[in-house]
Amino acid sequence: MVAIERDDCFEQRLSEQAAIKSMCRSIMVRSIRDYVNNRSWRKVRDKKKRRTARLLYNEAREWLFVDHNGTAVTLEEFEIEDPLEDHEVVSLLVHFDHLMRFRTVCAILGWDADLVRKKLPTLKKADLDRIGPNVMDL
Repeated sequence: MVAIERDDCFEQRLSEQAAIKSMCRSIMVRSIRDYVNNRSWRKVRDKKKRRTARLLYNEAREWLFVDHNGTAVTLEEFEIEDPLEDHEVVSLLVHFDHLMRFRTVCAILGWDADLVRKKLPTLKKADLDRIGPNVMDL
C-alpha cells in the first residue's frame, strides 16, 4: 500500500514538474518573441500599432534584462530533475513573483541566464522559428 502511494506521489510530482517547466518555457519563448518582433517599434507608422509594439518591447526587455531587487531565487536546495527531491518546486508557485523572475525561469529550465542575455540582441525574426527546447541552440 505504501509503495502505491509513493508511486502516485512520484507520478504527481513528475506531472507538476513537467507543467512548471512547460509554463516557464512558454514565458521565456513569448518574451523572446516580443523582444525580437517589436525591437523596431520606432519604424511602425500606425500610431496605435507603434504604441502596442513599444509596450510589448519595453515589457519584454525589462523582464529579460532587468533583475529586480538584484536578487534571484536560488534553486540550489533541491534538484529540479529529481522529482523525489523537489518538494519545494510546487511551493515556489505560491510565490509567483519569484517564479516569474528571469533568472528563476532560466534556472528551472537549466539555462545559463547570462548566456541567454548575450544571445538575445543578436537574434533576428528568422531565428524565432528555430527556438527549440533550448534557446542556447540558436
